[in-house]
Amino acid sequence: MAAAEPFDPFSFEEDDANDDQYTYESSLPPESTLFAQTVGTLSRGETASMSYVTDDTSRQQSQQQHPKSLPPKMTVKLSLHEEVSSSAGDTKNGGASSSQLFVEGKVVVHVQSSDANRNSPFCLQLYGSMASSANIKCNDHCHLLNESPRNTAISRGINKNKHKNSFINCRVEIPKSQVLSEIMSYSMNVKTSNMPILVQTKATLNTQKICRIGVQIRSNLSNKGDLQNFTIVVAVPQTLQGSTVKITKGDNANWDEMKRLVTWKIGHLPHGKSCLVSIEAEISPTLASLLPLSSSLTESSSTKVVEEKIQFPVLVRCTSEKDQISDLKLAAVALKSVPASIGVQLTRSFRLLHRVEHSDV
Repeated sequence: MAAAEPFDPFSFEEDDANDDQYTYESSLPPESTLFAQTVGTLSRGETASMSYVTDDTSRQQSQQQHPKSLPPKMTVKLSLHEEVSSSAGDTKNGGASSSQLFVEGKVVVHVQSSDANRNSPFCLQLYGSMASSANIKCNDHCHLLNESPRNTAISRGINKNKHKNSFINCRVEIPKSQVLSEIMSYSMNVKTSNMPILVQTKATLNTQKICRIGVQIRSNLSNKGDLQNFTIVVAVPQTLQGSTVKITKGDNANWDEMKRLVTWKIGHLPHGKSCLVSIEAEISPTLASLLPLSSSLTESSSTKVVEEKIQFPVLVRCTSEKDQISDLKLAAVALKSVPASIGVQLTRSFRLLHRVEHSDV
Protein backbone atom coordinates (compact mmCIF):
# COMPACT_ATOMS: atom_id res chain seq x y z
CA MET A 1 0.00 0.00 0.00
CA ALA A 2 1.33 3.36 -0.99
CA ALA A 3 2.01 5.77 1.78
CA ALA A 4 -0.47 8.62 2.05
CA GLU A 5 0.84 12.01 1.04
CA PRO A 6 1.09 14.47 3.88
CA PHE A 7 -1.70 17.06 3.93
CA ASP A 8 -0.63 20.46 2.70
CA PRO A 9 -3.24 23.03 3.55
CA PHE A 10 -1.95 25.42 0.88
CA SER A 11 -1.98 22.94 -2.04
CA PHE A 12 -5.76 22.89 -2.87
CA GLU A 13 -7.08 22.96 -6.40
CA GLU A 14 -8.05 26.22 -8.16
CA ASP A 15 -11.68 25.11 -8.23
CA ASP A 16 -11.63 25.10 -4.45
CA ALA A 17 -10.31 28.65 -4.25
CA ASN A 18 -13.79 30.06 -3.79
CA ASP A 19 -14.79 27.54 -1.14
CA ASP A 20 -14.05 30.05 1.62
CA GLN A 21 -17.60 31.39 1.05
CA TYR A 22 -20.67 29.25 0.98
CA THR A 23 -24.09 29.89 -0.45
CA TYR A 24 -26.96 28.77 1.71
CA GLU A 25 -30.46 28.24 0.39
CA SER A 26 -33.39 28.27 2.73
CA SER A 27 -35.34 25.06 2.99
CA LEU A 28 -38.54 27.04 3.59
CA PRO A 29 -41.15 26.73 0.86
CA PRO A 30 -41.08 29.59 -1.69
CA GLU A 31 -44.56 30.77 -0.76
CA SER A 32 -43.54 31.39 2.86
CA THR A 33 -43.61 34.97 4.09
CA LEU A 34 -40.27 34.39 5.77
CA PHE A 35 -36.97 35.12 4.17
CA ALA A 36 -33.41 34.38 5.27
CA GLN A 37 -31.19 37.18 6.44
CA THR A 38 -27.42 36.50 6.86
CA VAL A 39 -24.83 38.88 8.20
CA GLY A 40 -21.09 38.77 7.43
CA THR A 41 -19.07 36.17 5.54
CA LEU A 42 -18.77 32.53 6.57
CA SER A 43 -15.29 30.96 6.59
CA ARG A 44 -14.43 27.28 6.26
CA GLY A 45 -15.52 25.35 9.32
CA GLU A 46 -17.99 28.02 10.57
CA THR A 47 -21.61 27.31 11.17
CA ALA A 48 -24.13 29.51 9.40
CA SER A 49 -26.21 31.60 11.75
CA MET A 50 -29.50 32.59 10.09
CA SER A 51 -32.36 34.64 11.41
CA TYR A 52 -35.81 34.90 9.91
CA VAL A 53 -38.03 37.99 10.08
CA THR A 54 -41.44 38.52 8.64
CA ASP A 55 -42.26 41.08 5.90
CA ASP A 56 -44.40 43.14 8.33
CA THR A 57 -41.56 43.42 10.84
CA SER A 58 -39.18 44.48 8.07
CA ARG A 59 -41.64 47.10 6.88
CA GLN A 60 -42.02 48.52 10.39
CA GLN A 61 -38.24 48.70 10.79
CA SER A 62 -37.98 50.48 7.43
CA GLN A 63 -40.66 53.00 8.39
CA GLN A 64 -38.85 53.72 11.65
CA GLN A 65 -35.63 54.35 9.75
CA HIS A 66 -37.39 56.45 7.06
CA PRO A 67 -40.56 57.96 8.62
CA LYS A 68 -43.13 59.54 6.29
CA SER A 69 -42.83 63.35 6.42
CA LEU A 70 -45.82 65.21 7.89
CA PRO A 71 -47.35 68.21 6.08
CA PRO A 72 -46.03 71.55 7.36
CA LYS A 73 -48.00 73.55 9.89
CA MET A 74 -48.71 77.12 8.81
CA THR A 75 -50.31 80.12 10.43
CA VAL A 76 -51.73 82.53 7.86
CA LYS A 77 -52.33 86.00 9.31
CA LEU A 78 -54.69 88.01 7.10
CA SER A 79 -55.28 91.74 7.51
CA LEU A 80 -58.20 93.34 5.67
CA HIS A 81 -58.51 97.15 5.55
CA GLU A 82 -61.22 99.18 3.82
CA GLU A 83 -61.42 102.87 2.90
CA VAL A 84 -65.11 103.66 2.54
CA SER A 85 -67.11 106.67 1.41
CA SER A 86 -70.88 106.39 1.70
CA SER A 87 -74.02 108.41 1.27
CA ALA A 88 -77.25 107.69 3.14
CA GLY A 89 -80.68 107.89 1.59
CA ASP A 90 -83.63 109.81 2.95
CA THR A 91 -84.34 108.96 6.61
CA LYS A 92 -87.54 110.92 7.09
CA ASN A 93 -90.02 109.62 9.63
CA GLY A 94 -87.34 107.52 11.25
CA GLY A 95 -87.41 104.91 8.48
CA ALA A 96 -84.41 102.75 7.76
CA SER A 97 -82.55 103.52 4.57
CA SER A 98 -79.84 101.93 2.51
CA SER A 99 -76.51 103.60 1.89
CA GLN A 100 -74.53 103.74 -1.31
CA LEU A 101 -70.95 102.54 -0.68
CA PHE A 102 -67.75 102.97 -2.57
CA VAL A 103 -65.17 100.64 -1.04
CA GLU A 104 -61.45 100.40 -1.69
CA GLY A 105 -59.87 97.53 0.22
CA LYS A 106 -56.60 95.67 0.50
CA VAL A 107 -55.45 92.34 1.92
CA VAL A 108 -52.07 91.93 3.62
CA VAL A 109 -50.74 88.48 4.58
CA HIS A 110 -48.07 87.22 6.95
CA VAL A 111 -47.17 83.52 6.87
CA GLN A 112 -45.48 81.52 9.62
CA SER A 113 -44.47 77.94 8.71
CA SER A 114 -42.87 75.02 10.49
CA ASP A 115 -40.83 74.43 7.33
CA ALA A 116 -37.61 76.37 7.81
CA ASN A 117 -36.86 76.43 4.08
CA ARG A 118 -40.06 77.54 2.38
CA ASN A 119 -43.68 78.57 2.84
CA SER A 120 -46.10 76.21 1.15
CA PRO A 121 -48.56 77.80 -1.29
CA PHE A 122 -52.20 77.90 -0.23
CA CYS A 123 -55.62 78.85 -1.56
CA LEU A 124 -57.15 82.17 -0.49
CA GLN A 125 -60.93 82.17 -0.81
CA LEU A 126 -63.10 85.28 -1.00
CA TYR A 127 -66.86 84.97 -0.66
CA GLY A 128 -69.98 86.81 0.44
CA SER A 129 -72.91 88.49 -1.29
CA MET A 130 -70.70 91.40 -2.40
CA ALA A 131 -67.90 89.20 -3.75
CA SER A 132 -69.43 89.06 -7.23
CA SER A 133 -69.41 92.89 -7.34
CA ALA A 134 -65.77 93.22 -6.33
CA ASN A 135 -63.17 94.30 -8.86
CA ILE A 136 -60.13 92.32 -7.70
CA LYS A 137 -56.52 93.05 -8.54
CA CYS A 138 -53.93 90.44 -7.55
CA ASN A 139 -50.46 91.72 -6.72
CA ASP A 140 -47.17 89.83 -6.45
CA HIS A 141 -47.30 86.27 -5.06
CA CYS A 142 -51.03 85.96 -5.78
CA HIS A 143 -53.05 84.97 -8.85
CA LEU A 144 -56.58 83.84 -9.60
CA LEU A 145 -57.04 80.12 -10.14
CA ASN A 146 -58.25 79.38 -13.67
CA GLU A 147 -60.01 76.24 -12.47
CA SER A 148 -62.21 78.26 -10.10
CA PRO A 149 -64.44 80.72 -12.00
CA ARG A 150 -66.06 83.52 -10.11
CA ASN A 151 -69.47 81.86 -9.94
CA THR A 152 -68.29 78.39 -8.91
CA ALA A 153 -68.40 77.57 -5.20
CA ILE A 154 -65.32 75.48 -4.39
CA SER A 155 -65.15 75.25 -0.64
CA ARG A 156 -62.80 73.15 1.42
CA GLY A 157 -63.18 73.67 5.15
CA ILE A 158 -66.15 76.01 4.61
CA ASN A 159 -69.85 75.22 5.02
CA LYS A 160 -71.06 75.72 1.47
CA ASN A 161 -74.71 75.44 2.49
CA LYS A 162 -74.26 78.34 4.89
CA HIS A 163 -72.52 80.57 2.34
CA LYS A 164 -74.37 80.11 -0.94
CA ASN A 165 -72.57 82.99 -2.64
CA SER A 166 -69.90 83.14 -5.30
CA PHE A 167 -66.39 82.08 -4.36
CA ILE A 168 -63.20 83.62 -5.71
CA ASN A 169 -60.15 81.39 -5.33
CA CYS A 170 -56.55 82.58 -5.51
CA ARG A 171 -53.25 80.78 -5.23
CA VAL A 172 -50.89 82.53 -2.82
CA GLU A 173 -47.22 81.73 -2.28
CA ILE A 174 -45.21 84.04 -0.03
CA PRO A 175 -41.39 83.84 -0.11
CA LYS A 176 -39.76 82.86 3.15
CA SER A 177 -37.72 86.06 3.13
CA GLN A 178 -40.81 88.30 2.99
CA VAL A 179 -42.46 89.22 6.28
CA LEU A 180 -45.54 91.13 5.10
CA SER A 181 -47.02 91.16 1.62
CA GLU A 182 -49.96 93.12 0.21
CA ILE A 183 -51.28 90.42 -2.05
CA MET A 184 -54.54 91.93 -3.23
CA SER A 185 -56.61 95.09 -3.62
CA TYR A 186 -60.27 95.41 -4.51
CA SER A 187 -62.98 97.98 -5.11
CA MET A 188 -66.75 97.83 -5.21
CA ASN A 189 -69.74 100.13 -5.58
CA VAL A 190 -72.69 98.60 -3.73
CA LYS A 191 -75.67 99.34 -1.50
CA THR A 192 -76.15 98.16 2.05
CA SER A 193 -78.47 98.78 4.97
CA ASN A 194 -76.00 97.36 7.47
CA MET A 195 -73.85 100.37 8.33
CA PRO A 196 -71.64 100.56 11.45
CA ILE A 197 -73.42 103.77 12.49
CA LEU A 198 -77.07 104.81 12.61
CA VAL A 199 -77.64 108.54 11.97
CA GLN A 200 -80.79 110.50 12.76
CA THR A 201 -81.19 114.22 12.13
CA LYS A 202 -83.98 116.61 13.05
CA ALA A 203 -84.67 120.30 12.52
CA THR A 204 -87.42 122.36 14.18
CA LEU A 205 -88.49 125.98 13.89
CA ASN A 206 -90.11 127.76 16.83
CA THR A 207 -92.35 130.80 16.92
CA GLN A 208 -89.37 133.10 17.49
CA LYS A 209 -88.07 131.93 14.10
CA ILE A 210 -85.11 130.16 15.68
CA CYS A 211 -84.12 126.90 14.04
CA ARG A 212 -82.81 124.05 16.16
CA ILE A 213 -80.79 121.26 14.50
CA GLY A 214 -80.07 118.00 16.29
CA VAL A 215 -77.99 114.99 15.21
CA GLN A 216 -78.00 111.66 17.05
CA ILE A 217 -75.59 108.88 16.10
CA ARG A 218 -75.47 105.39 17.55
CA SER A 219 -72.83 102.72 17.13
CA ASN A 220 -74.43 99.64 15.62
CA LEU A 221 -74.93 96.79 18.09
CA SER A 222 -73.63 94.34 15.50
CA ASN A 223 -70.20 96.00 15.60
CA LYS A 224 -67.44 93.97 17.21
CA GLY A 225 -65.48 96.93 18.55
CA ASP A 226 -65.60 100.62 19.43
CA LEU A 227 -65.35 103.50 16.97
CA GLN A 228 -62.25 105.68 17.06
CA ASN A 229 -61.38 109.13 15.67
CA PHE A 230 -65.10 109.85 15.75
CA THR A 231 -66.01 113.26 14.30
CA ILE A 232 -69.33 114.90 13.38
CA VAL A 233 -69.53 117.83 10.98
CA VAL A 234 -72.72 119.80 10.25
CA ALA A 235 -72.86 122.24 7.33
CA VAL A 236 -74.95 125.28 8.28
CA PRO A 237 -77.10 126.45 5.34
CA GLN A 238 -77.25 130.05 4.10
CA THR A 239 -80.87 130.24 5.25
CA LEU A 240 -79.53 130.54 8.84
CA GLN A 241 -77.63 133.57 10.13
CA GLY A 242 -74.03 132.54 10.82
CA SER A 243 -73.49 135.23 13.42
CA THR A 244 -76.27 133.75 15.57
CA VAL A 245 -75.09 130.11 15.58
CA LYS A 246 -74.89 128.60 19.07
CA ILE A 247 -73.66 125.15 20.01
CA THR A 248 -76.21 123.83 22.48
CA LYS A 249 -75.08 120.24 22.99
CA GLY A 250 -71.86 118.29 22.51
CA ASP A 251 -68.29 118.66 23.77
CA ASN A 252 -65.13 119.56 21.86
CA ALA A 253 -67.12 121.56 19.31
CA ASN A 254 -65.96 124.34 17.00
CA TRP A 255 -67.90 126.73 14.76
CA ASP A 256 -66.03 127.90 11.65
CA GLU A 257 -68.06 130.85 10.33
CA MET A 258 -65.94 131.20 7.20
CA LYS A 259 -66.57 127.58 6.12
CA ARG A 260 -69.98 127.52 7.83
CA LEU A 261 -69.13 124.20 9.50
CA VAL A 262 -69.74 123.03 13.06
CA THR A 263 -67.35 120.22 14.06
CA TRP A 264 -67.54 117.95 17.09
CA LYS A 265 -64.44 115.86 17.75
CA ILE A 266 -65.92 113.12 19.90
CA GLY A 267 -62.88 110.84 19.60
CA HIS A 268 -64.21 107.57 21.01
CA LEU A 269 -67.69 106.09 20.71
CA PRO A 270 -68.11 102.80 22.62
CA HIS A 271 -69.82 99.82 21.07
CA GLY A 272 -73.60 100.20 21.12
CA LYS A 273 -73.51 103.72 22.60
CA SER A 274 -74.94 106.91 21.11
CA CYS A 275 -74.14 110.60 21.16
CA LEU A 276 -76.30 113.70 20.59
CA VAL A 277 -75.14 117.07 19.30
CA SER A 278 -77.19 120.17 18.49
CA ILE A 279 -77.03 123.80 17.44
CA GLU A 280 -79.49 126.64 17.02
CA ALA A 281 -79.52 129.81 14.92
CA GLU A 282 -81.88 132.50 13.71
CA ILE A 283 -83.23 132.13 10.22
CA SER A 284 -82.15 134.67 7.60
CA PRO A 285 -84.32 137.76 6.89
CA THR A 286 -85.02 136.42 3.40
CA LEU A 287 -86.41 133.19 4.78
CA ALA A 288 -88.29 135.04 7.52
CA SER A 289 -90.10 137.14 4.89
CA LEU A 290 -91.48 133.93 3.40
CA LEU A 291 -93.06 132.86 6.66
CA PRO A 292 -96.46 133.94 7.98
CA LEU A 293 -96.59 136.17 11.02
CA SER A 294 -95.33 134.61 14.24
CA SER A 295 -98.83 134.58 15.67
CA SER A 296 -100.08 132.45 12.77
CA LEU A 297 -96.98 130.25 12.47
CA THR A 298 -98.22 126.71 12.96
CA GLU A 299 -96.36 123.46 13.28
CA SER A 300 -97.38 122.36 9.80
CA SER A 301 -96.26 125.60 8.19
CA SER A 302 -92.92 125.57 9.99
CA THR A 303 -92.42 121.95 8.99
CA LYS A 304 -92.94 122.85 5.34
CA VAL A 305 -90.38 125.66 5.59
CA VAL A 306 -87.80 123.36 7.16
CA GLU A 307 -88.37 120.72 4.50
CA GLU A 308 -88.01 123.12 1.61
CA LYS A 309 -85.50 125.70 2.78
CA ILE A 310 -83.35 124.31 5.62
CA GLN A 311 -81.13 121.50 4.42
CA PHE A 312 -77.99 120.73 6.43
CA PRO A 313 -75.70 117.92 5.22
CA VAL A 314 -74.08 115.90 8.00
CA LEU A 315 -70.66 114.28 7.65
CA VAL A 316 -69.43 111.56 9.99
CA ARG A 317 -65.83 110.34 10.07
CA CYS A 318 -64.66 107.37 12.11
CA THR A 319 -62.31 104.39 12.13
CA SER A 320 -62.40 100.90 13.56
CA GLU A 321 -59.74 98.27 14.28
CA LYS A 322 -62.25 95.43 14.75
CA ASP A 323 -64.78 95.66 11.91
CA GLN A 324 -65.24 96.02 8.18
CA ILE A 325 -68.12 97.52 6.20
CA SER A 326 -68.43 95.23 3.19
CA ASP A 327 -69.51 91.62 3.76
CA LEU A 328 -66.45 90.21 1.94
CA LYS A 329 -65.13 87.17 3.83
CA LEU A 330 -61.71 85.53 3.64
CA ALA A 331 -60.51 81.98 4.23
CA ALA A 332 -57.17 80.21 3.72
CA VAL A 333 -57.22 76.50 2.88
CA ALA A 334 -54.67 73.99 1.61
CA LEU A 335 -54.33 73.28 -2.08
CA LYS A 336 -55.13 69.73 -3.19
CA SER A 337 -51.65 69.33 -4.67
CA VAL A 338 -49.81 70.79 -1.65
CA PRO A 339 -50.91 69.29 1.69
CA ALA A 340 -50.56 71.58 4.68
CA SER A 341 -52.11 72.13 8.09
CA ILE A 342 -53.32 75.75 8.04
CA GLY A 343 -54.54 77.96 10.86
CA VAL A 344 -55.96 81.40 10.07
CA GLN A 345 -55.89 84.65 12.04
CA LEU A 346 -57.95 87.52 10.59
CA THR A 347 -57.99 91.21 11.54
CA ARG A 348 -60.31 93.82 10.05
CA SER A 349 -60.28 97.60 9.98
CA PHE A 350 -61.90 100.50 8.14
CA ARG A 351 -61.95 104.26 7.76
CA LEU A 352 -65.34 105.72 6.95
CA LEU A 353 -66.61 109.03 5.57
CA HIS A 354 -70.42 108.94 5.76
CA ARG A 355 -72.71 111.67 4.41
CA VAL A 356 -76.37 112.26 5.28
CA GLU A 357 -78.10 114.68 2.94
CA HIS A 358 -81.63 115.20 4.19
CA SER A 359 -83.13 116.42 7.43
CA ASP A 360 -85.68 114.39 9.37
CA VAL A 361 -88.43 116.73 10.51
